[in-house]
Amino acid sequence: MKDTILDDIAKYKAPTKVPPIAVLGFQLYEEAGFKMTDASVEVLRAALAVYEDDLKALTDANIGLGVFALYLRDTRKDTEAAELVAKLIKETAPQYNAIGERVVNALKDLQISAVNLLARFTNQDQSAQSRAPKFGEASPKGTLPLKELKPVRNMPERPSVTKPKK
Repeated sequence: MKDTILDDIAKYKAPTKVPPIAVLGFQLYEEAGFKMTDASVEVLRAALAVYEDDLKALTDANIGLGVFALYLRDTRKDTEAAELVAKLIKETAPQYNAIGERVVNALKDLQISAVNLLARFTNQDQSAQSRAPKFGEASPKGTLPLKELKPVRNMPERPSVTKPKK
């Protein structure tokens, strides 16, 4: 079965409105006297946990937290609070590991498909893989033996190199 991860990633659309978790973060920040408390962080962590089975929703929530962190850093000049929110986003990174593995495998499959498609397009025999002949084996048809290649003329001379004196 073909993995559709590359298609899924291509179809992903980032939210056009601020995700609800950003609004929740701002409400918690405001209620705590414009500070990020441990309780606020725990509420946001619990809100993120709701999305752990849906990577699209988790990504949307992370975008919302990113917007909130940028607001804290750039508008409120509260770098400590912004760093706490960034750490929350970082905590979700392991949930994306499986996607990385799936993308690598999908890219390998795509490479194999592209090579096969090119071979069919150029009418190449797909059974004949590029390889060097074994000792005593005949060279593939249409190839030149290395000994018949013409040497390069007018090779530039190597500058003389002297050893430094000790």
